[in-house]
Amino acid sequence: MFICIICYFTYFLSPTSQRENVGNITNPISIIIAAFLSVLILYHQKIDGEIGKAFLMVTIGLVVWAVAEILFTQK
Repeated sequence: MFICIICYFTYFLSPTSQRENVGNITNPISIIIAAFLSVLILYHQKIDGEIGKAFLMVTIGLVVWAVAEILFTQK
């Protein structure tokens, strides 16, 4: 969480001419951290029951979003 806060403060405190470049770096970093934490929680909770399967779908969505964000910033 602390790293995500640092990423967003870095974005908002950067000069306006560099915001796009800084955003292209900080956005994927924060999304990858969220996806990693989701995978870690899923590993510990397992996928038993309805809540576990729902959390699996959220984890898959976060991982796909992270991959899409990385590909989008490679323009």
